[in-house]
Amino acid sequence: MLLSRLTVFVLSLALLGDVHAQALPTGGGLDAARVLEQRYGQAAPAKADAAPSKADAAPAKGRAAPAPAPAPAPAPVRAQAMPGALATISFENTGKQDQSDVPVTFGQVFGVGELASGEQLQAKLAGGSALPLQADVKARHPDGSVRHAVVSLVLDRLAQDRPAVIGLFAAASKAAPAAKPAALPAKSLDARFEARIGQAFRASMPEEARDLPCESAEMAAFLKVKPGQMTGYSDSVAGSPSNMQPALAYAADVLGEPGRKAWRQFMARSVKPNYGEGAQFAIVPRAESAEEVLQR
Repeated sequence: MLLSRLTVFVLSLALLGDVHAQALPTGGGLDAARVLEQRYGQAAPAKADAAPSKADAAPAKGRAAPAPAPAPAPAPVRAQAMPGALATISFENTGKQDQSDVPVTFGQVFGVGELASGEQLQAKLAGGSALPLQADVKARHPDGSVRHAVVSLVLDRLAQDRPAVIGLFAAASKAAPAAKPAALPAKSLDARFEARIGQAFRASMPEEARDLPCESAEMAAFLKVKPGQMTGYSDSVAGSPSNMQPALAYAADVLGEPGRKAWRQFMARSVKPNYGEGAQFAIVPRAESAEEVLQR
């Protein structure tokens, strides 16, 4: 009994599916209106093109209308090559007004032999007038000619609607004119040559300090240093006294007793650097013994 009821139910589903299948179009295409009619019992109304609403036609209150799309930039115009130029370069002004005194720097490569080692680079405007430039050579070909250079120049004027075109040319280097010695004035010349360091020291010191004894308390007070301290950052490994040390060590070796006396006075100064922080000037005379060096 149960089996017969299941059989009847399955047959009913099959018949219902067959009715719907017969109502649908054949041939692989579907008619949306017929599908809706079979499903809901009535044909779907034809959907007319919806007119744009006021909200779509006008921007929302308090909200700005979208800006129109910018016009595409015109394609750059390729500059016509200048006759005889190694390179022709065009500069464009993308601003809204003309510009003046525009600095320009760019890199430029050259073929083998185009700009020989004995030649210099020149720039000319399209009208033929020369334009000063600076060329920094960065690389050369095996034959010595320039391979790559960084070029810097200043454009007097760069119009907003017209590009500036320049050409780069090779020209023979001009030898720098020989410098002429300046003529000394015949009058009003007040110059003296000091033959000795002591004389130069006295001439450079203020008059009230010229006769103060060296290393005295009076000299230290005038110089605002400790007694026996040298000026010029005496506690620094790179100060003026440290720079003097190699010369004084050499003088102690080659000048005899005067050189050794100068060395002893130099080493008796009260403020010295710590050469453990930098020993580039820690030079001593060859004649000094190891004991003398260790005693200091």
